[in-house]
Amino acid sequence: MNLLEFVKSLLSKEQLTKIKDQLEGIEFPKVKDEKWKYTKHFPITNSSFTLADKDERSICGEEGFHNIFFVNGEFDKEKSDSDSNFAVQEGNDIKINEPFALVNAIISKKYTVTVNKLTKPIQILNIFSGRDGEASFSNLYIDCKEDSKATILERQVCLEENNSYSSPLVTLNLNKRANINYIKLQEVKGLVIDNTNISVGEEAHLSLSVISNGANLLRNNLKVEMAGRESESHINGLYLLKESRHLDNSTRIEHPVSNSNSTQTYKGIVDDSANVTFAGSIFVAKDAQQTASHQLNKTILIGDRAVMNTKPELEILADDVKCSHGATIGKLNEDQLFYLEARGLSKEQAQQILIHAFINDMLLRLDEMTRAIVEKVIVKPFYK
Repeated sequence: MNLLEFVKSLLSKEQLTKIKDQLEGIEFPKVKDEKWKYTKHFPITNSSFTLADKDERSICGEEGFHNIFFVNGEFDKEKSDSDSNFAVQEGNDIKINEPFALVNAIISKKYTVTVNKLTKPIQILNIFSGRDGEASFSNLYIDCKEDSKATILERQVCLEENNSYSSPLVTLNLNKRANINYIKLQEVKGLVIDNTNISVGEEAHLSLSVISNGANLLRNNLKVEMAGRESESHINGLYLLKESRHLDNSTRIEHPVSNSNSTQTYKGIVDDSANVTFAGSIFVAKDAQQTASHQLNKTILIGDRAVMNTKPELEILADDVKCSHGATIGKLNEDQLFYLEARGLSKEQAQQILIHAFINDMLLRLDEMTRAIVEKVIVKPFYK
């Protein structure tokens, strides 16, 4: 199916006429597209959705945060906090060519969040109804000003588990010397394709964590451009999946200029018949000398039917660089399990101890308040 066919059920005839030339001939990724090898998008692209209605339901904000609410892509000003160091305004002109992001950009209501220096973290509550047969689109451009400093928790929540489609699109821009700690916490259900595009400017510092327990189908497209000299990014991913949930983390880190550093560390546990993919790509341009970029993926499989696909890629055109990648897939250590069970612990308790030891370094990279939320909504439910 092409993009024009897909949006017919989501737009009026008048709206379709306006965007017809924009989408004409553009198609979704083909079956043989290597980048989509492990995620079949047909449950989305072969379905007909209606645009999600307004929803009065919500979830509570967290104490200690500036809470900003978006419900099915609509900013809820009444429920949201305000502060002189950040602002939410309608509109942005971000243009992205990725097919699912392009559909989002045409349909969604767009917002810009401007961030300066903040002593109190922001929580963006990106809430989707998840009602059967509905599609929801959110589109945020987050502009972190020069010398800004902030912790931003983007929390994606689906209220129901049905055959619904959710499409979050986030564009994050770090201006010169911005220092941003950004956490994407995914408590989603149904069918989800997330697009996150980040630009890290001169002397800017990004710490990014992507934490998920999967969905019926969840694809994360992450692109980070190290756009400025002396820029630095540390990208962490934590995934805990069970039952038949699905997660595909597709990352691309680009170094177009010299003297920038990046790291990627993705770790997780896959149980039952869950399916996880990590496809991590690093690109270093010809003029990007003195670049350092490192990537690591570690996974433990518990269930006999659990699946992990890992696919690192390096494309390096410069010669004065330090780049590496590594990946391991294994099971819990049987000797350690036996030792713990011999001291009176059940098999489940022993497994929990070893799992927590494996993921603890990822949890410790989070600030204390965010870590408490992650423990509550992702880690503890995984143990049940």
